[in-house]
Amino acid sequence: MGPTRADPRRGSPALKSLGPIVATAIVVLFLFVSAIPLLHWFAEEGELSRLSENRTNWREIGIESYRLDLDYRPRGGRPAVQAEFVIRDNRVVAAEASVPESGSPEASTVPARTIEELFDLVEAAIRSTPDELQVSYDQDYRFPRSIEMYPDSGNAHDGYRLAVTRFDPRQTEPGTLQDNESQAP
Repeated sequence: MGPTRADPRRGSPALKSLGPIVATAIVVLFLFVSAIPLLHWFAEEGELSRLSENRTNWREIGIESYRLDLDYRPRGGRPAVQAEFVIRDNRVVAAEASVPESGSPEASTVPARTIEELFDLVEAAIRSTPDELQVSYDQDYRFPRSIEMYPDSGNAHDGYRLAVTRFDPRQTEPGTLQDNESQAP
C-alpha cells in the first residue's frame, strides 16, 4: 500500500485549524471598523455637551458689553492677525486689526468677533469632525479662551489657532479704535 492522499473535499488539517482564527480576525476587524463612527459620535456629543454647559454659564453671567482682543493664526503661511473689538449690547461697535509683519488688514479676516461668535465657531468645528480640535474655556467667565482646529492634519494649509489675549468686561475703550456707533447716521 502506497502513501495516502488527503481527500480534497475535506481540506488539509492545517487549514482547518486556521478557520476559527481567520473568522475571529474578520469579526474583530468588522467590530473595530464599525466602532470608529460610534467613537466619533461619543466624542462629538461630549464636546457639544461641554460647549453647551459653558455657553449656558456665559449667558447666565449676563455680560453684554466688553472689550475683546484676539490673536488669530491661520495655518499655511497666511499671516497672523491681532484684533481688538469693543462690544456693546452684544454688537461690535469698534474694531481694529493688524498683521504684525505687514500692516493692517480688515478686522473681518478674524473668524469670530464676539463671545457668541466664538461659541458658534466651536460648535461648527465640533460638527465638522476635524482631525484635531482643542478648546480651552475661561475658568471665570466660561467663554472659549483658545481654539485650535485642524480639519485635515495631512494638509498644511488647513486650520487655525484663535486665542483671546484680553477680555475686559468693564468695556474700556481700546487704543485707537474708532467707535462705529458714533459714525452711524
